[in-house]
Parts: sequence; C-alpha cells; structure tokens
Amino acid sequence: MGDVNSEFSAGPLDYYRKQASFDWRKMKEFIYSKEELNFLKNAHNKIKQYPEFLPPTTALSFDEERYRTYRQSAIARGHPGVLFDEDFFMYYDFAPSTQTRLAMTLTVFNGILGAFGDEDLQEIRKQSEQGKISGCFILTEIGHGTNVKGIRTRATYDKESDEFIIHTPDFEAAKAWGGGLGNAATHALFFAQLYVDGKNHGPHIFLAPIRHPDTLLPYPGVTVGDMGEKIGLNGVDNGFLIFNNYRVPRKYLVNKTGGVTSQGTYSTPFESPSQRFAASLLALSGARVGVIISSETLGGHAVTIAVRYSGVRRQFGPQDEEIPILEYQTQQYRLLPYLASVYVFKVFSRYLKGIFNEHVRIIKQGDIHDYISMLGIEIHVITSAAKPLYTWIMRDAIQSSREACGGHGYLKAAGIGNLRNDQDAALTYEGENWVLNQQTSNFLLKIWPSILEGTTLAFPVNSGDYLNDAINILNTFKFSANNFEELYRLDVILDTFKWLVCYLLKRTYDKRQELLQNGANKFDAGNNIQVFYAKRLSTAYIQHFILKKFEEKILSCLDTSLKTVLERILLLYGLFSLDKYLDVLYQGGFIAGDRPASLIQDGITEMCSRLKNDAVSLVDAIAAPDFVLNSVIGSSDGQVYHHLENALFSSPYGTERPTWWKDIVNWQNIASTPPNSKL
Repeated sequence: MGDVNSEFSAGPLDYYRKQASFDWRKMKEFIYSKEELNFLKNAHNKIKQYPEFLPPTTALSFDEERYRTYRQSAIARGHPGVLFDEDFFMYYDFAPSTQTRLAMTLTVFNGILGAFGDEDLQEIRKQSEQGKISGCFILTEIGHGTNVKGIRTRATYDKESDEFIIHTPDFEAAKAWGGGLGNAATHALFFAQLYVDGKNHGPHIFLAPIRHPDTLLPYPGVTVGDMGEKIGLNGVDNGFLIFNNYRVPRKYLVNKTGGVTSQGTYSTPFESPSQRFAASLLALSGARVGVIISSETLGGHAVTIAVRYSGVRRQFGPQDEEIPILEYQTQQYRLLPYLASVYVFKVFSRYLKGIFNEHVRIIKQGDIHDYISMLGIEIHVITSAAKPLYTWIMRDAIQSSREACGGHGYLKAAGIGNLRNDQDAALTYEGENWVLNQQTSNFLLKIWPSILEGTTLAFPVNSGDYLNDAINILNTFKFSANNFEELYRLDVILDTFKWLVCYLLKRTYDKRQELLQNGANKFDAGNNIQVFYAKRLSTAYIQHFILKKFEEKILSCLDTSLKTVLERILLLYGLFSLDKYLDVLYQGGFIAGDRPASLIQDGITEMCSRLKNDAVSLVDAIAAPDFVLNSVIGSSDGQVYHHLENALFSSPYGTERPTWWKDIVNWQNIASTPPNSKL
C-alpha cells in the first residue's frame, strides 16, 4: 500500500483498469483510515532505506533469517511512531516474522503486565518498553496446549523465603513455543499451577527472569532452547523452557486475578475459580485480533498476485486470439469470492480492533471484574469465532490463488508459497481453531434456555441481539427470492443468516439434549455435537455479524460508484458463504424445491461476472507496494513475462551447469559405488 496519489505504470493490466467502475484511490481511502494510510506510507518509505527490509537476493540460512528478523525488530523499535506504533504496527503488510515477534515480545508481554500486574511489576513493564529487557509469553507446554487447566508446571509458595519455587516435573511439562524465547528473551511470563500449603489454586501467570540481559546466558536452574526450523515464520525464535526448582520472588506472581500474602494466604477478587480463570484468558483476545488482521493481510497479498496474473495470462479463446484467464468463469470462482472475503474481513477486523481497544480503556479505568463483564464476554465470543473463520478462509484463499497461477504460482519467486507457509501458523497459534469455535457455541448454547423463556438478553455490541426474536424468526422467515434482482438484496442475505443461526442453535441444543437423555455424560455430549452442529453454529454466528458490520460500512458510503461495487462484494461473500449451508437450509425448511439452490449458486457465478472488470482495481486499492509484495507474477505493472525472464536469467542456478555436472555425464560411476553402510 503506497502513496494514495501514486499511479500505476502503463502495461498489460490497463485493459481492466480502464474498465473499472470506480476510482481505486477513493476505495483505498474508504476502506482504510487516514491514520493507517499515513502510518503505512511512512513505514514503507522508511524500510526502503534499510537493506534488512528489502527482499534478499539469495536464499537465507536458518540463522541468517533469524538475525535478519531481529535486526528488523530492532530497527522498528528505534523508530517509534514510524515503524513501531502500538495502534498501527499490527497493520504491517510487510515482514510477517517481525510483526509476530514484536507482537509477542512487546504487545502481549507488556499488555499482560499492564492489565494484571500490580505496581511491583510495572517497573518490569517499563524496562521492557525501554528495551532494557526482552520479554515473552508462554501458554503452551510440550504435552499441553489447548487444555490450559491441565498444565503441569508447578509454582509452590515457600513461606520461609517468601518465594515461589518453579519446577518442571518432566519434558512433557516443558514450556514450549514462546515467541522470542528461543534466542533473546530475558524474562518470561507463563502459566503454572499455584500451590500454597499443598493446595492447588489452579493456573496463574508468573514472571521469571531466565537469561542475564548482558550475556543472554540462562540463569542456574533454567534450561532454555529453540524449537528448531518450522514450515514458515522462521524469523520468529520460538523456544522451550525448563525450570529446575527455580526460585522467584513472591511479587513475580501476576496477581490481579489471585495473589498470595507473605503469610501464605491465598485470595482472589472473583467469586469462583472459573470466573478467575475466565478473566485470565479473556485478556488474550487482543492477540487473536492481531492474528485476524495478519491473516487477511497475507490472504490479500495472495489474491492480489493471482488477480493481476489472471489479468495478464492468456489461454485459449473463441477465435484465433487468446483471452485473459480472468475471463473464464472457473478462474473468477477460484479468486473473486476470496477477494470479496478479504474486503469484508478488512472492514470487520478494523471494527473489532476498535471495540477491543475501547474495552481495554474501560478496564484501565475500572477494575479487573470488567474482564468478565458482558462486553468482555461478547468480545471473547466474537474473537473466538472470528479467528478460526479468518484463518481457514485465508488459508483457502492463498491455496486457491496458488493453484490459479498454475505452474508459475509454484515458483518461490511468485511469492505465494511464502505467504502460505507464514499463514499456516495462524491456524494453530493463539488458540486451536476447533476448540476456539467451542467457546462461541458453548456461550450460545448456554443462553438458549433463556431465549426460550422469553428473557431479553443484552449484547453490548449487538452481535446477537436478533436472538431475542429467535422464535419468531424460526416461525416466519422463509426464502422468497425468485430471481437475481430479489436475491441480490442485502436484507435477504442477512435475514437468511439470522434464520440460519437461530436454527443451528436450536438444532445443536436439541442434539445435545438427545445425547444426554440417551445416557451420555456432559463431556461426551459436548464433544459429539461439534462437527455438523456446534462448529457450523459458531461459524454462521460470526459470518452474520461480519456481514452486518460490512453493511453498516456500505451505508456510510456517499460515493455511488463505490457503494455499488461494495454491495456486490457483500452479496458475493454472503452467497459464497450460504452455499456451504444449503443442506441446513433444506433440512430446516427455509428453502424447498430445486429453484433456491440453483438461484444461490447461479447467483454466485453471476456476481463473479459482474465484479470481473473491477477485480484488478479492487486489488490495486488494497495492494502492498511491489517491493513488499515481491512477486515476479504479481507486480503492479503487469509485466509478468519480463519479470519472470529477469528472475530466471539472474538466478545463480539459471543458465550455468551445476558444479557436479561430471557426475551427470558419468552417472555409471555413482550407480556402481558400493554402499557405505556397515552390515
């Protein structure tokens, strides 16, 4: 995303750019805030001055990639407000490893200390902000990740020394996957089971110094190491941590959710252990917001590359002249629903970041109980469903973009492979997707009896306010569209999703009750409703809310040309999503006969056709600068074959014979070489 006033070079993409129905500059300014655009413009101008941020000319070793990311992180921290800004750095459209590292070592570490630590820990936070120490946060253990209550690291209070003794009983209990832990962290925040006088008070967050800040050597009683090479994001030094009866001061218990006095008395401001534990986990919603934003950024890069390539690449045609592959229905279906998803996701993620920041502001002015207020719970419910949806859809967007670019998309120089590898981490970190979805469905299932009783429920950000009318929706809403004009209405899409959520909620609840009545215990009943019931409930719930917020964004648009294309984007995303629920719509009686399914599916391909001429300008409005995108087939000038030729002929492997060419000629010598293995 460069200067909003910049123009693109003339070239093969001019054909589509001239056919666009809107001004891509105005679209950019509508989707993004002025502050975000200015931040990225200044950031792009700054990173061009540093070779650490420019694409490497040769493949980097594992250690070189680590060092490069660390230098990028240091440069970013050295330019506060330009490269590192608490409000905008998560909008990085460059350096995903650096963004992830900064998020974990600064935003999450400092955020937890700021929200949950008392005055004694604020000095540590200040040292982190000043760069005197380097922090990390570790939730996972080798043998436990999702089940935080089952972690086995122990923190036992020693009354005589006024210290906690931190101990890892075996390798399975080793802390694992901490971002920034592998090479550089001097301090770690982590969950451990809190024991006082032999009683376990459950998982609490502790702070421990683990390396000397001047030498980076671990302290006695601490073993720290690196998790090794990963599929992607290898610039992030994920590590493991083992404690051997390691002592830390009592004040290093992050104690706003529960603390211990010097006399060994445990106290908590919450009424129950479950409330205390919930408050601890709700604070992690901010990290999920970061994952959500980075996912739509990487997905947007991939779709940008593929759409531009599709506007240039020509294959076949009705007569002698070949036509761009973007003209084909199959190519449009592979790309344009994901382009629509990127747009819808960008609008929602910025809304989500806004309400999360407001919640944090309220907490800072109030007390710890605000974490389990209805607003806090609703934000948790939203992020728990949004993170899986974003990461799964953007995974599919990147893969479909790779395939849509054919063999050239498989080249490393195309850039899509790196996007796919980096995005893959988001599918599991900051919460396992299937389990996160259960956080949302469990909340919905919990409130269903109250809905049946007629109790009016409050949703502070209105994500589920229509559920108060669920019975009426189930009894009266039916699919009534008979043609494209009736189908292509925003209220039709939103009303269909309202019915879908209400029906899935009723069906999932009834299925669980059936299992319980047939003898299943609560644990088994909850597990056995996930695949075709609860997971789809959570997904439909968040999809409706995302569509609702995008509709609100459209209603704020005063430019007719922008509004028309934005409505088409919403309709395409909505129909593409509804297509996955056709079986449910039929089962619940919302639709009947052959016509509705055909209309929805034909509506998808027709909307793709209507958006086809706008596709290149739509990606222009969200695209990163060429030096950031770093794709020989996705450059803004459309000169695919020129850039591909340069890449092939400038490659050290391009036209030179290999140094081992003689072994090719004399291959028989290798074939007749006896094995070195000893029998």
